[in-house]
Amino acid sequence: MIEKVKKIVAHFKRSTQANEKFMKYQSNHLRIEQPKKLVMEVVTWWNSTYLMIKRFIELREAVKATTAVINKEWPIVSQEEWTNLELLVSVLAPFEEITSSLSGQNYVTGGLAIVLCNSLRDICQEMLQNRHYIDAEIVQNVLIKLKSGLDSRFQNIEQSKTLALCTLLDPRFKLEMFKSDTNKNPIKEYCHEIMADILSRQVPTTIQVAPSATVSGSSVWNEVDSQLSKTRGFIQSNQGDAVVLGRRNFAPAKR
Repeated sequence: MIEKVKKIVAHFKRSTQANEKFMKYQSNHLRIEQPKKLVMEVVTWWNSTYLMIKRFIELREAVKATTAVINKEWPIVSQEEWTNLELLVSVLAPFEEITSSLSGQNYVTGGLAIVLCNSLRDICQEMLQNRHYIDAEIVQNVLIKLKSGLDSRFQNIEQSKTLALCTLLDPRFKLEMFKSDTNKNPIKEYCHEIMADILSRQVPTTIQVAPSATVSGSSVWNEVDSQLSKTRGFIQSNQGDAVVLGRRNFAPAKR
């Protein structure tokens, strides 16, 4: 299926005449002021495959119309394959979204690692339970591999003290995005120990709670916001001033 797309795109990239007809069809029949070119994947750029398929689907009408008037044996893309391509784009979209978002940041915060990994795993699981993806065997296999890869690579991500502490101290997330309750107490205690050590050395500390960040309407951030809205309650502990500071700053924000 992907190979068919690549062969069609490759011809439009090689043939000036075919590309001119393709661009004219967009201008004359689709009324597109600035016609778009098809995108070819790049081996070293993983999300270029996603971008290639997305553009191919976006310009489906122009692709069909132009190939029909060019005397060439084109790969035949069936209706089922068009549907699978659309589903595949929706599967890869959250991964591409995160890649583009993180690549565009000068300083990526460690607190996002657990949040984004858990959200991607949730999204994959939700899709695997959706009839549209279940009925499309090819797309379902892609989902299974993606979910399996996330589970195997990031199974113990919440046990990383560095990443867990970054998430805990991020006022947008705190403990609310942790999937496992067994990982919450250890990182709370670890943070309390750090704060107690700072207080014992009488280092002046001013702690301010930053306002919750506004998240975008994307599928990944919708998943994050959904998880945050489900959690309530305050953190309990038994360590003096460190605990007081912890309660003040780690308690879920009122919604």
